[in-house]
Amino acid sequence: MPDGPLKSAHIAARGDEGQNLHMAEVYEWARRRDMPKGATLIKTMTIYGIKWNDLNGLLEKFKARIVAKGYSQRKGVDFNDTYATTPKLSTMRYFIMIAAREGLPMYEFDIKAAYLNADLEEEIYATPPLGMERQDENGEQMVWRLKKALYGLKQSGNRWMVRFTAVLRKLGMTQSRADTSLWYRIDRTMILFVHTDDGKVAYSDRAALDALLKGIREEVTMGAETDKVERMFNIAIETSTDGTHMKLNQRAYVENMMRDHKIDPREWRAMLPPDLDMDKECGTELLPREGISEYLSLLQTLHWVARCTRWDIQTGVTLLSQASSAPRQSHMKLLRRLAQYTHATRGRSLLYKKTPGARMRTLDVFVDASAGHASKNRNLCGVTVFIDGNLIDWGCKTQPYLSLIHISEPTRQEAISYAVFCLK
Repeated sequence: MPDGPLKSAHIAARGDEGQNLHMAEVYEWARRRDMPKGATLIKTMTIYGIKWNDLNGLLEKFKARIVAKGYSQRKGVDFNDTYATTPKLSTMRYFIMIAAREGLPMYEFDIKAAYLNADLEEEIYATPPLGMERQDENGEQMVWRLKKALYGLKQSGNRWMVRFTAVLRKLGMTQSRADTSLWYRIDRTMILFVHTDDGKVAYSDRAALDALLKGIREEVTMGAETDKVERMFNIAIETSTDGTHMKLNQRAYVENMMRDHKIDPREWRAMLPPDLDMDKECGTELLPREGISEYLSLLQTLHWVARCTRWDIQTGVTLLSQASSAPRQSHMKLLRRLAQYTHATRGRSLLYKKTPGARMRTLDVFVDASAGHASKNRNLCGVTVFIDGNLIDWGCKTQPYLSLIHISEPTRQEAISYAVFCLK
């Protein structure tokens, strides 16, 4: 446990976590000698942390989590299925587009200690963490026989997915076949986006929303709830006061990136040149070991920004990713320059406007197989996807082959004009 002035806060957080396990009936005490022959005894530990608000940087709460050391589990004995759904970023943007287009109010909730609500199929034994031990009448240390999932078990995500999916179907929700993280009602009164233990609801019927929330509360323990949805992941959601549009941006996340990586936030409003030749940037010396770690960390951060809200830096991130195995001083200079550009233009947002009564009519996909420099005879392929003029998804990658197809100039300019319009 961390020492210092925060120790008492962490002790209180550990007590709350122990209470969560007890209230959810996650385990029952068992004698070690009663364990089946060949059963694995999984160790546990308590992890302490502090949760900060991604948008304003303020302290939200102290956390303690009792986790299992799942690396000792044996497949086919202690676990079988481990698959759990992960939402697509394009689905998140589509959800926001629907809410903005129809002018729907939104509601947010999370499930308290979600994995502790999931029943286990396997018989699993675990040692209690320090501070929660118990002895039997003979002085022998007792163990836990887990009845429900514990964080750290390989199948925890899968068991929670199965459990919550059954709850939502019972409450009349229909799961999308395109992305299992998206749910809706047949009567179109509600659409739900689920990410592990967090849920965002856009609704047109308050009674239907109340019925859904009541049904969820009867099955699991709800955590925080609010009708003021301000973020999704670490993406800020800005709704206009008149409700005519929504914006997605990562202004706070980019500012934290500049501070964490100690980058001079000077104004640099020029992107990397689209014809950047990575082969010509290999003349300087390699970065030292600590420099490589810094390069990869910053590259990963910019990649996340590029995939979430900033399509305009996607090409630069893709090009600099080619040097991730052996980055040089020149690559680091270019990467910092890209970070400075992202910071200088951090106010840019994805814009989704209100157009009530509209239904999806057009799906536009623009592809350019000649974006960037054809290094090593392999072109970059860029793609943008629009639904009714709203930017939903994009991507950029190096082609594994040499393409002889070239998109005409008018088509390229049309794609660029559409994208610029959506990034105002």
